[in-house]
Amino acid sequence: MDEAGDLMVVGRISKEERFKVNGDVVYGPPIETVMRQNPHIHNIAVLGRNSGTLYGHEIIYCIM
Repeated sequence: MDEAGDLMVVGRISKEERFKVNGDVVYGPPIETVMRQNPHIHNIAVLGRNSGTLYGHEIIYCIM
């Protein structure tokens, strides 16, 4: 976070970051690549968080 209070995503811990959703393995970067083809999306970050259920992760995305 900078002095103005803006939060910036600068990279990933792992390029092979993967999430398990309903038993399927989902990778964030391919989703980002497809969504960036939309001219209204300037940047996107796909993240996952543990859903706390047997289904695995929930996919969370931030569109800028």
